Amino acid sequence: MISPRATARRAVAGLRELIRSTRSVEDEAAIRIDYTRVEIVGILGLIDAAFEFVFAFLRPSDALKILSAVAALVMIGFIIAARIAQRQPRAADTSATLPTAFIISAMLLSISAGYLISRTGAMPYGYSMVVLAFAAIFMMPPRPFAAIILGTCLIHSLLAAISFEHTVLHRVMAIFNTVLACTMAIIVRVALYQLRQRDRHQREIIADQNAALELANADLATHIHELNELMAVAAHDLRSPLFGLRNLLQLAADRSGADAAFYRRVLDEGSGSVTAMLALIARILEAHELETMAELDLAIDDIRTVAIAARHRNAALAAAAGVTIEIDQPFSPLLAAFEPYAMERAIDNLVSNAIRFSPEGAAVTLRCRRANGRAQIAVIDQGTGVPPEEREDLFGKFKRGSRQPLHGERGSGLGLYIARALVTAMGGDIVYEPGAESGSIFMLRLPLPRLDKAI
Repeated sequence: MISPRATARRAVAGLRELIRSTRSVEDEAAIRIDYTRVEIVGILGLIDAAFEFVFAFLRPSDALKILSAVAALVMIGFIIAARIAQRQPRAADTSATLPTAFIISAMLLSISAGYLISRTGAMPYGYSMVVLAFAAIFMMPPRPFAAIILGTCLIHSLLAAISFEHTVLHRVMAIFNTVLACTMAIIVRVALYQLRQRDRHQREIIADQNAALELANADLATHIHELNELMAVAAHDLRSPLFGLRNLLQLAADRSGADAAFYRRVLDEGSGSVTAMLALIARILEAHELETMAELDLAIDDIRTVAIAARHRNAALAAAAGVTIEIDQPFSPLLAAFEPYAMERAIDNLVSNAIRFSPEGAAVTLRCRRANGRAQIAVIDQGTGVPPEEREDLFGKFKRGSRQPLHGERGSGLGLYIARALVTAMGGDIVYEPGAESGSIFMLRLPLPRLDKAI
């Protein structure tokens, strides 16, 4: 079963990846919107070309008739191209070439139409509206749009200066209107682009805040879950010794005339109950301490001595369970960087756990090796192993498996959590592997020290 924290972290990672790709996705979305607008404006341009073709008979102007026919064909071509582009599936090579080519073509056709209309003696004033319309409709970035507009503005101004059959004042007014329209178009496009960028930035901030909120909610859910687990463990594991202690005290009170041996037995059993409760409380406090633990002071030493010391410390526990502890290690020193007390606590958790789940007459092996650039201590038992469905949460806090220990009481679900936290703080890790035939292998791995540090 996947923990709430793991689920939330996966969701947050996906959300952050989405945020990182927002710019490219939105750029593609803008281009596809321009595809749609190419089709719409193309239809309007086709209608305008039809009107210009009719008006060409009234002016009259054969050149304007030809230009209107050419404009109609160009608009039809762009309408078809835009329709095809919209029907294509999303692709990584989505290009802004089609909208850019459409704007350039439409601007050149508009300039040509204005020039031909001016040749008939009329003053064309529709050019400024065309420029402003393109600035407001299409989502092209400001720089390429400004380049197109300034180029067409220059062409239009030159034609107005040298070709209009009007007074100088009319020519100046035409050039002024052209420059003003182009300037306003660029300002409008920049303003709209900045508004869009600001909107995108705001949505990215909101997405970041949502991601942080999701992570905070996941942490809160994890803490609540751990608190519930703590209450369940404390209530279950403290209740039995407390009941036992109360019954012993009640029995001692009822038998006030008993001999000293009886009271000695009552005190011994009561002391055992208190010891069990204190051990549980110590485990809980140790797990809490690990969450705020400062950086460990590591020293380089031979991990073979760690395995030998662990066998001595757990000899009595193993003897009581009818289990032997064996050492399998190389003859040469096996150096690693670790904090001695943290290493002692971590390895004892693994060894005591292996003893509790090993059948009587079995052996727990401490195997020291150097492999894959790491120093390893493997704790190998001959128990029943860990079911596959429980392995993902094996090192979780307050995670107690379904297996019942063969010796001693069921654990608090903190031993493996504490062991991994300690080893992680030393720069290593602990992994679980099922045994070749049965049992479990808990592999404690530490980085090998650099030779100059070892010397």
